[in-house]
Amino acid sequence: MWGRWGTTIGVGLLLLLFSGMAHAQNTRWADEVWKPIITHEGVAFSYIFYSEADNTNNGVVVRIDNTNDYPIRYRFRIVFRTWRGEEHTEQVTGTLQAGQMKTGDNDGLFWIPFVDGRSIGEVGLRGYAVEPIRGGVQ
Repeated sequence: MWGRWGTTIGVGLLLLLFSGMAHAQNTRWADEVWKPIITHEGVAFSYIFYSEADNTNNGVVVRIDNTNDYPIRYRFRIVFRTWRGEEHTEQVTGTLQAGQMKTGDNDGLFWIPFVDGRSIGEVGLRGYAVEPIRGGVQ
């Protein structure tokens, strides 16, 4: 289904989250507060870390930008790890029109993966794939 347009990061791309990123919570949602994860084939993934997303637990919001002049379909697994190596993953799929951006809870791109007080130590993507959609987004 993903054919020759698909790209996979088999091992996964993991980025450390530093506690200093918590300042993003009080900064306006401008481009400079987004931390890049990966940009590939015209699709850019970035995130903001919230130390107290629900007033207690860590959370992450992801932004996906399609900078292509054609619509795309994407899929990936987002991976959250605690500092002790415990993992939580979520499968994400969706579509974006040419030039469209998605972010936040309404777009299924906000998570509080550990609701028991464990801290997020790393966030990354696994199994990333992107495919042009011929004839537009369905």
